[in-house]
Amino acid sequence: AGKVWLGAIADGLHRFDPENGQYISFRHDPDTPNSLTSDGILSLCWDQSGILWIGTKNGLNRYDPETNHFISYALGKQFPHKSDDNWIFSIYEDHSEILWLGTGAGGLKRFDRHTKKFTSYRHDPGNVGSISDNTVMCIFEDRAGLIWAGTWRGINIIDHRKAQFENIKSHP
Repeated sequence: AGKVWLGAIADGLHRFDPENGQYISFRHDPDTPNSLTSDGILSLCWDQSGILWIGTKNGLNRYDPETNHFISYALGKQFPHKSDDNWIFSIYEDHSEILWLGTGAGGLKRFDRHTKKFTSYRHDPGNVGSISDNTVMCIFEDRAGLIWAGTWRGINIIDHRKAQFENIKSHP
């Protein structure tokens, strides 16, 4: 809609309208339940429906442009032992409108926004078919519908219909 959205690692979310010069900041407010869950913005993704998804240092947020409020999907209840499990480094929407989230230490998450359910794919040292690492920095879907995830320990290809990963690593 002609607006520029900026996420700052420690300074919240910002929207700039170059047409009129208007600049609006959105920040976390612990006293406001509809604010961002964190001022640490790590990723932004516009989905096919025009919804803005925000990855923060404290889970996933969805922006509601009608109210200027945020709906949060914090992962802390699932992973209370590690705060960086809630860091959402990357967000990607696949062709079937499933959101994929790359986390700081919680692996790859598949989020079905219709059921509000998360599926977690974590590294299992005893399973060669698991994701290679729990830090997922980038996500992409190819033309065949396979999800590619870049981690600290290589590239992973997942056919989520089989829940099996193929790990691609550089030569030792």
